[in-house]
Amino acid sequence: MSRVPPYQRKSATSQRAAIALVREGKLLDKREQVRRFIAERGAHGATREEIALGMGMRLSSVCGRVAELLEHTPDTPPALMRSDLERKTSSGRMAEVVVATVPMPAAAQLELMKPLRSMF
Repeated sequence: MSRVPPYQRKSATSQRAAIALVREGKLLDKREQVRRFIAERGAHGATREEIALGMGMRLSSVCGRVAELLEHTPDTPPALMRSDLERKTSSGRMAEVVVATVPMPAAAQLELMKPLRSMF
């Protein structure tokens, strides 16, 4: 089984949910979706709130996936990094912007935009 994602240590419910994500194969999917969402934005990156709103995910789920993507080991670099940028959230507070360590290639960005072009 894969590594269990972060969960609230004092909550058996949180722990069971984290284990279920791994067993059901949903963890990798959400993690990769978050990474791609951020990579698509290049150097502009995204705040956790922007990710949650843009992907229709709960903020708590986004925070967990971002935490995992920021982690690294001596053998594997992190998929995300903290930038020096901050942007205001809907509550008016400043939030950290994260960016992908390997941005999405320009060709892939153009491919993603094809459906949008057909709308105009």
